[in-house]
Amino acid sequence: MKIIPIIGVVGWDVTEQGIADALKDANGDEVEFHFSTPGGLVGAGLGIGSQIRNYPGKTTAVMIGYAMSMGSYLPQCCDKRVAMDDAVFMIHNARGMTCGDHNDVLKYGAYLKGLSSIIAKRLSKCSGNDLPIVTDWMNNQTFFFGNEIVDAGFADEIRATQKEKDKESSVAAATASYEQAVAFMAKEATAVRDDLTRAMAMNYFSDEVVKHPAAAGKNEKEVQQMNLSELLSANPAAKAEHETAIAQAKSEGEKAGKETMVATIKQVAPFLGSASYPAIIGSTAVKVLTGEADMGTLTAAVAAVDAVREDAAATAAAAATAAAGETMGQQQQQVDTTKPVADQAGIDAAVARMKGGE
Repeated sequence: MKIIPIIGVVGWDVTEQGIADALKDANGDEVEFHFSTPGGLVGAGLGIGSQIRNYPGKTTAVMIGYAMSMGSYLPQCCDKRVAMDDAVFMIHNARGMTCGDHNDVLKYGAYLKGLSSIIAKRLSKCSGNDLPIVTDWMNNQTFFFGNEIVDAGFADEIRATQKEKDKESSVAAATASYEQAVAFMAKEATAVRDDLTRAMAMNYFSDEVVKHPAAAGKNEKEVQQMNLSELLSANPAAKAEHETAIAQAKSEGEKAGKETMVATIKQVAPFLGSASYPAIIGSTAVKVLTGEADMGTLTAAVAAVDAVREDAAATAAAAATAAAGETMGQQQQQVDTTKPVADQAGIDAAVARMKGGE
């Protein structure tokens, strides 16, 4: 069995490339991930989570320290989840940093709201809790300690330690670690903003691949280029579901009142089967009609796609500059701690350093 530590800030201390290298080295063997992280970049976290879910071998998450923010999502990607009896687990809404006028702030808020909604649904599914309960926990930045993690459904079992158990002091130390990570990320505001835009696009499009077998085997760009008509034609089951959803929407619309239904249709009509947007936008529009999603989710998805397009020119220019050997500002330093550890003592020492030497 291979042990891979996920310790420190996701996106800096723990990187997608580092995890990819570690999993490649594991070569299909059973892997045990040891978690102690205050969270970090959402896009990087989604990328790491995808790698864990797609790993062919058995995976176990062991929460040995902190599993907070994006760090609470990653253990849910493993086949088995274990929490030490002194571990701290924290969930909250997606957060980010931006500046600009009210339009910029509102658009950024749409990203965060949509992403929080998606994360809440996944945490709900993994834990077995109803979505409103998970959403309330996230809205209130909720901490779970030891056995509470299992009771809430975010771990399958508890592993005992010989340490004294004190929830109040443990949560206080965890909060300090999280705030330290937030302060660090505040200095990297541009990286956080760019990562969040990427996270929105990645999350919606990756869901499309999972939900629609017709998109299997295609790369992200090909999936984005598939319009709703093509996707449904290639997947009879999805087409039947789509037609049923339309029929249900019509029926529900008649019950709710003609004016309400007409107003909703006017809002979503531009995105139904639109060749200007990826297929996931069309399917999200259908869900708004059927009541499975609210208008805010659709708005967030559209805002994410628009942002990706707006940033395309800047990204291309930056890539060209980098290729020419020019330096674009101060480079981020990455300390990759994702290499497999030879013994438990090495992991314990790393966790102790993160907790401030406790």
